[in-house]
Amino acid sequence: MTSSTSGGVDAQCDAGRCRRPCGRIPGTVSNVMNHPERVSPHLRERVESTMSELGFVRNESARQLRSGSSSSLALSLLDTWNPYFNDVTRGIEERVYDGGWTLSVSTSALSRDRERHNLEIFQQRRVRGILAVPISAESIAQLEKMSSRGLSCVLVDRRADGYGLPSVSVDDVEGGRLAGAHLRSLGKSRIMFAGNPDVHTHAADRLAGLRQALGPDRTVELINTESVTLADGIAVGTELARRRRSDRPEALFCANDLVAIGVMQALIRARISLPEEIAIVGYDDIEFASQVAVPLTTVRQPAHELGRKAAQLLLADIANEGSSDPVHHVYEPQLVVRESTTARELDSPG
Repeated sequence: MTSSTSGGVDAQCDAGRCRRPCGRIPGTVSNVMNHPERVSPHLRERVESTMSELGFVRNESARQLRSGSSSSLALSLLDTWNPYFNDVTRGIEERVYDGGWTLSVSTSALSRDRERHNLEIFQQRRVRGILAVPISAESIAQLEKMSSRGLSCVLVDRRADGYGLPSVSVDDVEGGRLAGAHLRSLGKSRIMFAGNPDVHTHAADRLAGLRQALGPDRTVELINTESVTLADGIAVGTELARRRRSDRPEALFCANDLVAIGVMQALIRARISLPEEIAIVGYDDIEFASQVAVPLTTVRQPAHELGRKAAQLLLADIANEGSSDPVHHVYEPQLVVRESTTARELDSPG
């Protein structure tokens, strides 16, 4: 091997054969990983083989720190037990992975302290942007502060016209109005709402729309739930089953499909006929809504599309470095009528 006078590096050095320390080796490995077109196919194959044998794993955090740029995004959800949020997440993942981004997901489990901690961790990890389903106005204020420091943030499934952040949401007041108009058209007068409007803004909006559609001549009984899970629905259904028939509502509008399905389980066990004795309407149109024993009438939200749109807004905000006015995109819900509110002959041919 001939010697070179240039910095003590062999002029004929071949990183695939040279066995002694050489300043060219790190550069060759870097090119194989980041600019493979600069390396011959033969040499690239040898380097990749060696990396595989050694169990080499790229230190992405270090690379991003050196470059001053991150390809990581974050998603903060309320929970993962609701299939609705799984559909939203799938929409987000499709959009961000198309662009070569990575996505970290956390859940707040409806805990403000946990949500605050998760958002702080994302910021410490220098993610480029955060998609968040916030618990409260305080959560949005925290995200606004992070945005003012240069971090792109988008509110997901939250109405945010009064905030300086892009947002994607569904018109929940209109969704409640659709449910109320449907129940009114069926002649239902004793109507109950199952949810917790004092805690969840979605529930408050859906209840407001219900009341608008029913008008002042019909009152709505409110039964508060601790959360919006299947177990909460079973508890509501069990309580209704204990009542005399004359004291039960003729119709029940639930804050989401999980609550509605739980109610139906409890009522069916108690041999209460649906929808003849109690008509039930849910919200979200999760996959299971059409597959339960009595297919559920519900208000459909375009969860997958909502997720993709939220990711699109986040990537646009990152590209524009937050220079444009925030975009607030609101989707319209759709009523899906099934057997939990209507006579079964509606499913007959024609």
